[in-house]
Amino acid sequence: MLNRFRDFVKRLELPQEEEVVYRIIDNDLNTIEVTAAQYAIWRTQNDVTRRAVVGQDIVEEAMVRTTFSIMPENRAYKPYGTSVYALPLYDPQLEYFQRYDTWAEAENGHRHTLELIRQKADEARADEEISRAFAGTAADVRETLSSQLPDLFSVRRTDDLAVIHTPLTRPDGSEIEVAVATIENGFELSEYGLAQSRLETLQDGALLEALGGTSGDGQLTCRVDDVSQLSLGLLRLLQAISIVTYTTSGNDSD
Repeated sequence: MLNRFRDFVKRLELPQEEEVVYRIIDNDLNTIEVTAAQYAIWRTQNDVTRRAVVGQDIVEEAMVRTTFSIMPENRAYKPYGTSVYALPLYDPQLEYFQRYDTWAEAENGHRHTLELIRQKADEARADEEISRAFAGTAADVRETLSSQLPDLFSVRRTDDLAVIHTPLTRPDGSEIEVAVATIENGFELSEYGLAQSRLETLQDGALLEALGGTSGDGQLTCRVDDVSQLSLGLLRLLQAISIVTYTTSGNDSD
């Protein structure tokens, strides 16, 4: 028996140039470097596979497993690590892979990984909800405006229209919104909820056309060829709306 134990220790003794160290976990969860013989005794006296588990949890269809490495390793190799596996295939997701020096760091890292996975899952669900709410034209409008004119406009979906909420108001305090609809050759922008009689007193149609607006059928509209022109079309239409708003307001007060 003693000879078999000596043979086991002999197999553990790797060349010195390998810089391999033997580590164990004591009863206080401290990580200790030991000799090959001490390591062999620890292996025989403990259920090391079970003892090495810092944490193992299933969250959002993934298993997070943080363990102590029970094998001798290079000195630069940190003895604790967290890995995430996709269920049920157990494919490792190495972008979550982290290593630590101590048990306490491994516990914190395990908790952080759980929080990270939950956060990513919440973000994915939010993205799906946004995709459902902003399908079609509304999605195109929202994406374009958020990149080119951030924080100025918000977008919602109404049937097949995208409705842009603007920071502008009419003289009566009501807010100005613009509807965007897909047409055969691009997009048509128009003031949302505009009263049909509002443009009856408009005189300077040439000026509005120069700004990109027309007043046919009692509706002020602006057309653009593709989604990349939405921001410019919106700004030109808002200029036209402002002219109409304050021109008709001035006529009403005379």
